[in-house]
Amino acid sequence: MDNTTKEQLRELVTKGFKQRYGTHPDKQALLRLLSELRRIDVAGYAGYYLMAYMIFKETAFSYGINIWPRGAMASSIVCYSIELTEVDPLRFGLHSARFVNEEPPKFQFDIEAARFEEFKEKATELLKDNPDILDYETGCKYLLGDLQSSSYLNGKDVCPLPQPENIDDKIAEYALSFPDTMTLYETYKERKNGATWTPTGIEKLDEILAPTYGLLAYQEQMFDIMKLCFNVHGTLPNKVRLSIQRGETGHIEEYKKEVQQMVKDNDINADAFETIWGVLTSNPKAFLKAHAVSRVVSRFFYNQ
Repeated sequence: MDNTTKEQLRELVTKGFKQRYGTHPDKQALLRLLSELRRIDVAGYAGYYLMAYMIFKETAFSYGINIWPRGAMASSIVCYSIELTEVDPLRFGLHSARFVNEEPPKFQFDIEAARFEEFKEKATELLKDNPDILDYETGCKYLLGDLQSSSYLNGKDVCPLPQPENIDDKIAEYALSFPDTMTLYETYKERKNGATWTPTGIEKLDEILAPTYGLLAYQEQMFDIMKLCFNVHGTLPNKVRLSIQRGETGHIEEYKKEVQQMVKDNDINADAFETIWGVLTSNPKAFLKAHAVSRVVSRFFYNQ
């Protein structure tokens, strides 16, 4: 990958960012964009994003093939700017670290079933023809390695509808309506309908949990806890999340000690720390909110 690739990506992102957020975006959006671009540059991943744009935006659009992203891609403001996703990560409180981190970005898409093989053929040709942007084997692994055929997308017309006021409830329903978290969804419904829940008394923690009525439902809430309650940034929050989800008891204890050392000078007493850490580790099956949001938003993007 050369500087031309970086320049091409930056040009696309800058143009798309203005279209999404206007010529005078708020500070939060701009800082988020600059942060993502910096991480992409440092890691040398510009070619991944540029090739993803060429395959999933230019090629799919020019041939009228319906596609829809899955997974953590909705967390990226860069992906939103170049129209790889229709989910505004700021609107839904999604964290770029779930997609833009020290690991190569893995693009996951549903492709309309009727044209799945056609799309793969065209995408493969594009990879072969542009080794200067991204080598073929890498492209196959990270751009074409997790495509799924979707009959839902067959023959659909793009027809964006206004997102309903209760879309957050629909997102929670999707995220919690799985065997491992079904009881949490029942609790969510009960509390939404008036059942009381007892706040922890730790202001920042309760603010994070309030939208889900005291429940840790999303992986994104784990990031919020690490950053807002413990003031821990960088790559550590993602490492902690992974160790919790994988049930790596030894690593979890090591990270706990590391975080305790980092916050010892903050205004967090031992009891408060244990309460916050207990919530952080309370749901190893916490769902990726970005995926849930993308799934729910798709229902209002294509005609029903």
